[in-house]
Amino acid sequence: MNEPTPNPPASLAITILLVALSLALCLSWIWQMVIVIPEYDKVLSEFRMRVPTFAQVTIDCSRLFVKYWYILVFFAVFIVFPVIGYVSYHLRHRSNQRGLSRLWFVLIIGLPLAVQTITLLAVVTTHANLLEKLGK
Repeated sequence: MNEPTPNPPASLAITILLVALSLALCLSWIWQMVIVIPEYDKVLSEFRMRVPTFAQVTIDCSRLFVKYWYILVFFAVFIVFPVIGYVSYHLRHRSNQRGLSRLWFVLIIGLPLAVQTITLLAVVTTHANLLEKLGK
């Protein structure tokens, strides 16, 4: 009599939206490393300020990104995201593991967001400390 109702099928539009959001976050992180961080590097180098190790690592990675940005974009768009798209489609539409699917999407959206936040905070806090020292 009371039969459990099956889960409704996953929406392909939502899957595409989530993968596109993840791609946009990754490309914005590459943009941040190529455009934003070098500006902070210029300001910090003008003052010949010694930066914390984590900020220096971020700046060094940014210099590498500036030098090889086209490889990173190619790798992200043509290699990583087709794989992410395939895994996302498989988990949402071919697998019955809803928990794993949700975890996957938290990972592909949360990880780029966390990396982007940490990267920017590493340099912005150093820049804020510089401004604070200049104000005293």
